[in-house]
Amino acid sequence: MKGPLKARLLPGKWDGASRVSCLWALLMVACSLARADQWIYDDSLQNGWQDWGWAPNRNYSNPSPVHSGSDSVSVEMDNWSDGIRINHPLFDSSPYSSLSFWINGGSAGGQQLYLRGVASGNFQPPITLSPLSTDTWTQVTVPLSSLVVANRQDFEGIVFQDATFSPLPVFFLDDIRLVDVPEPSSLLLLILGPVVACRLVRSSRVPL
Repeated sequence: MKGPLKARLLPGKWDGASRVSCLWALLMVACSLARADQWIYDDSLQNGWQDWGWAPNRNYSNPSPVHSGSDSVSVEMDNWSDGIRINHPLFDSSPYSSLSFWINGGSAGGQQLYLRGVASGNFQPPITLSPLSTDTWTQVTVPLSSLVVANRQDFEGIVFQDATFSPLPVFFLDDIRLVDVPEPSSLLLLILGPVVACRLVRSSRVPL
């Protein structure tokens, strides 16, 4: 005879239905807690990001080469002061840890570029990217702290600029995104919360 329902943890094996129910609960919690990267460019500008560049020869619908999808960004800097700026209305950068993008030096290669963060209209101190590889896509990941735009309420953009003060041959950008910051507290809840809940359901069905 079964007694009253009690919430206690019991050892032993779970039946198939219990396992499926618990795995489903884990999946639902994971989906509800998941944070996502923010895409800046994925075949086109995304999520409110806009072209604020001033290099005259730039194309956000370049068909080849591409890292993925159908289009990339092509940029040719004819003047030493040329740049490509991608901007967004001011927002909080704290959910994101870094900037990731793929870059290709085209048939020439060797281009040297500065990368800057922009906050409240102000260009932050630049970092210098490694010379670009010829006809090769290279992934670059830069912490937002290196761009002086981490954990700021006024983050608004990124800028690629000529670092040589001379014209640069065409290069290509693709798959530009902000990488999210994992949340340890969510992970702890995912591991402990649903498991305890599932075992409480399991224990309530065991004869006392």
